[in-house]
Amino acid sequence: MKSIPLTNLPRPPAGRSAVPVLFVVSGSCSLVAAAILLVLWAPEIVSARGWDTNHALGLTHLMALGFASSVAIGVLYHLAPRSFGSPPPNQPVGVAVGLCFILSMAAFVVSLSTGSNGAAAIGGPLLAIAILGFLGQMALVVGRGKRRSLTCDFLLVAFTCLGLVAILGSALAISLQLG
Repeated sequence: MKSIPLTNLPRPPAGRSAVPVLFVVSGSCSLVAAAILLVLWAPEIVSARGWDTNHALGLTHLMALGFASSVAIGVLYHLAPRSFGSPPPNQPVGVAVGLCFILSMAAFVVSLSTGSNGAAAIGGPLLAIAILGFLGQMALVVGRGKRRSLTCDFLLVAFTCLGLVAILGSALAISLQLG
């Protein structure tokens, strides 16, 4: 049997990437963690003014960032290149962005859940940097795109809103520490 040099191995088809899976799996794990924490913290959260507790704040952000945003970013990593007719973004950079997102999101949620405003003031901006890293990759996808459609316009609006949320959320996280 003839051996194949490593440099001549076939590459996976364009668009196949572990990055969307990384984000969707992270989001699914966040959903499971949120369900467990909701069961554990339910008596406190449903009590009078329970919505105004550190646990409620942490749980809300675990659902919003850990689940919803993570799954949305994973889907956008998959959908945007196809919609714009562009090659997928750099996978190693995407994995780095994904790991930065997951770690900073976990640190941010833990800091909110424990009332550690100083840690939240660090975790929030780190999370914003990860989201802006994702948006930087999407800017390359849009710039290299060969087609435009109404779907592409919706994606551009989604990218813009995500960037604004990252910036405003970061400012709020810093404000927790500053008062």
